[in-house]
Amino acid sequence: MKGSDYRIDCITAGPVQTNTYLLSSGGESIIIDPGTYIGELLQKLNIGDSKVVAIIATHGHFDHIMDGQELKTKLGSPFIIGSGEDDILDWSYRISERYLPRKLTRISVDRYLDDGDTVEFGMHRLNVMKVPGHTAGSLILVIGNTMFTGDTLFRENIGRTDLGGSMESMRQSLLRLMKLGSDYRVLPGHGEETTLSHELAYNPFLLELKAED
Repeated sequence: MKGSDYRIDCITAGPVQTNTYLLSSGGESIIIDPGTYIGELLQKLNIGDSKVVAIIATHGHFDHIMDGQELKTKLGSPFIIGSGEDDILDWSYRISERYLPRKLTRISVDRYLDDGDTVEFGMHRLNVMKVPGHTAGSLILVIGNTMFTGDTLFRENIGRTDLGGSMESMRQSLLRLMKLGSDYRVLPGHGEETTLSHELAYNPFLLELKAED
């Protein structure tokens, strides 16, 4: 997947098939949602000589942070997440001790993002949208006409809100997405990619909000 002068690679792996993205330009890269196992990630994304300037989790559920600390240590890259996710991170560590094949390594967070922040790489910047709903600190990351939506928006579906989230907050975040002025390519945290125009036409949750408006 290529933008004007940046590249997006994706692998899908891990216990709940999380999409992990590598966004690259000008010899610098950003890993988004490190939810797979470190060896597979480094091999399949073929990081090579690219400098990973940031590892960003769209939210703190275990499937989106599984290799966060390992990658941070191996690559020397900062780990970044939305503000308000500390409780979700703690929940993920507890879940891993009881239910996952391996215990998650607690992550040292280097930066917390809020709405309107940016993360730079190469000659580009990722723009941050804070979209509470799936969790209190969920993020959408935008570059050009592409958005990485984490577990906020899927193809013809939305993220659940019963694991540290709020349906009312989700409604407000979705309404904000619906009001964006141009179409976007949507790269979600699970499942196949879609577009915002497709979701406005076919996503039952967005159609319900549109009918209420």
